[in-house]
Amino acid sequence: MTAMPRSNRCYAVMTLMLTTLTPLAALDKVVVGQGGMAWSDAMESSRFLKISSDSIWIDTVERGQNLSPLILQRGGTIDAASVERHEFGGDTRTFLSNVQVARMLDGDESTAFNPDEAGVSREAEIYLDLGSTIGISRVSFFPRLDSKHRDLFLQAFELGFNSGANDVNIPLGLPDLFFSFFINAPRFKRNDRSIVTWPRVDEVAQSQQTRFVLIKPLVALPWEIAELELFSDGSAPTGVYTSMTMSALTRNPVWAQVRQPGEDISELPVRIQTHTGPDAEPLHYFFHSGIDTELRKVSREIWEDFDDLPQGDRVTERGPVLPNPVWTPWQTVTDGVIRSPAFKFFQFRVEIIEPGTALRSLFFEYTDRPLAQVLNAEITPSVAEAAEETDFVLSLGIRRVSDADLRESGFRLIQVDTPAEISRIDSVRVNDRTALYKSRIEREEGFSIKLWERAIPGRGFIQVFFQGRVYVDGTKFEVRAQDVRSTDGVVDTVSQFASEGDVDVLSPGSRLSVRLGSQDDSLIKVLPGSMPDIFSPNGDGINDVFALEIGLLRLTQAVPLQFQVFDLGGRLVHRTEDQATSGRSILTWDGRDEDGTPVAPGQYVYRILVQADIGTASYQGLVGVAY
Repeated sequence: MTAMPRSNRCYAVMTLMLTTLTPLAALDKVVVGQGGMAWSDAMESSRFLKISSDSIWIDTVERGQNLSPLILQRGGTIDAASVERHEFGGDTRTFLSNVQVARMLDGDESTAFNPDEAGVSREAEIYLDLGSTIGISRVSFFPRLDSKHRDLFLQAFELGFNSGANDVNIPLGLPDLFFSFFINAPRFKRNDRSIVTWPRVDEVAQSQQTRFVLIKPLVALPWEIAELELFSDGSAPTGVYTSMTMSALTRNPVWAQVRQPGEDISELPVRIQTHTGPDAEPLHYFFHSGIDTELRKVSREIWEDFDDLPQGDRVTERGPVLPNPVWTPWQTVTDGVIRSPAFKFFQFRVEIIEPGTALRSLFFEYTDRPLAQVLNAEITPSVAEAAEETDFVLSLGIRRVSDADLRESGFRLIQVDTPAEISRIDSVRVNDRTALYKSRIEREEGFSIKLWERAIPGRGFIQVFFQGRVYVDGTKFEVRAQDVRSTDGVVDTVSQFASEGDVDVLSPGSRLSVRLGSQDDSLIKVLPGSMPDIFSPNGDGINDVFALEIGLLRLTQAVPLQFQVFDLGGRLVHRTEDQATSGRSILTWDGRDEDGTPVAPGQYVYRILVQADIGTASYQGLVGVAY
C-alpha cells in the first residue's frame, strides 16, 4: 500500500480533524468515512485493502474468472522496464511509457506486445500490478498463434509472484529480491511450448495469493505476448485497516457501539477491534543510547528519521517499538458493542474477511454520561469441578471516584455472557438486602437480571447467587450493565462493561473466570444419576428409552461425537454420529437395531467416542434390556 505522508500520520489530538455530529439523542459520534473523516486520512496502516476517501473494500472475484481484462479498470497497471546490468550489481531499471504493453490484457488474441515492434529491448521485463491481492490458480501467456507469429514464444525466462504483503512499492528497487519464481526456463533448458502455463501439467496445482507478477526474459531472442491470462481461485486474503489515534470530544467517554448506517454491522464478514488510553500514544518508540545501550524514549518522527540523524556518542541504534502500558489491549466488538474502557483516546482496527465486502462509514458512538464512574465485578468460587453443579456468586461494585461530575445514570439491567451452563438464579441482593428482580437464562449464552429498583453509583453493591456447571478450563463471565435512555423521543441503549476487581473483600480472588479444579484430563464425564442399569422399551411409556447424560470437557470447537451400542457378541446394533462441543449432551437409544427391529432382552455394551485434536477419547459401559 502507498504510505501516507508523515504529517498525516502523527498521533496528535484530532479534535479539529474529526467530524463529531450533534445527536438528537444522548450519544455522540466519531465518524470515519462518508459524512466524516476520510478513510484515507484516518489511516495509520493497511494491508490487502483498497481505500478511497469514502470507503474501504476488497474487490469481488469469481472462481475461474480471467482477471486480465479487469486489471486496468480496477486500478492495476502493466509496465515494461529496460534493464541496465552493472558489473558489480545494482541493476538500473527504466520504466517505459508504451501503450502497446496493455495489448497483453485486451482479450484480443490478434494483437500483441512485441518488443521489436515497440522499439524496446528484448530483455525488457514485464511488471503487472493486479490492483489488489487475489488468489491466482492458473497463469497462461502465448504469442499470436497464426503461422507467422506462433514461434515467437518466450524461450528463456522466469515467472515470479509477489503477494504485496510487505507493502513494498513494486517494482521499484531490486525486484528479484521481492519475487518468488514459479517458472524458471533457463538458457540451458529452454521452453519449447507456444502456450506457457503455470502450474505445469506435471506440477501439483496450488493457488498463490498474488498482487504483483514479473515476467523476466533471460535472452535477447525475438518474442511477443498476445495475451497474459490470470485465473482466480475466488479468494482474497483478509484485508486489515488500522486507524490513527482518534479522540472523543469529552473527557471520560463511555464507548457504546459501532454502526454502519443502513446495515447491521454484525451481519457483515468483518471484525472490528478497539483499544483505548488516557493519552494519544498507543505505542512508545525507543533508541538504544549510552554505553550500556539503555533505552531512551523518543517521538515517532525522530525514531523514523533515525538514519538521517547525526550519530553521536549518546545514540547507538534504533530501539524497539513497545505498547504503551497505560493503553488497554485490543478488544473485539461483538454485536456492535464496544468493549474498550472509558478513555478519551481510541484506535480501531478493521479486518474485512470476504471479497466483495465494503465499508462506507463507521460511527463510533459514545456518551459522557457513564452508568458508573467505576464498575467492577468478580465471580466466586474461581475454581470448580468440571460438569458438577456449583453454587456461584457474581459480585458487582459501582462507585463514584469523586462528586465533581454527577452525571452517572445508574442502571437496572445486568447482562452476563458465558459459555457455562446456568441452571437457575437463586436470589439477588443489593447492599446486603434481598432485591426484587426478573431473570432470564439463555442456553449456552448466559443470563440477564432486571432489577426492580435502579442501582445508583456511589452506593451500589450487588450480588447475584446462581447455580451452574463449567466444562472448559478458564470459563469466562463477561458482565455488562445496560441503561435505556430516551432523549427527544429517540431511544438509546447504553452498555458499560465491568472490569475485573476485588468487589467482595470477604471472598478470595478478583477474577471473572473459573478454572477447573480436577487435574483429570478426560474429555468425557458421565453426569451423576444418568446411568440406568436396565430399561424396558415395551411402549408403555415408562422407562422406554435409555438416556445417558454426559458432559464434554475442555473442547474449544465442535468435534465428531459417536454413540455406539453392541451386543455381547460384538455385533453393532445401534449408532449415531453428531458434532458436539463442550457442555452437556444427552445420548439416547430406543432399544431397536439399525433396521428398526426391537433387540432381544439381555446385556448390551455402549461406547462413546470423541475425536478431538489430542486424539480419540472413549467411554463405555453396560445397559440391560428387559420386556
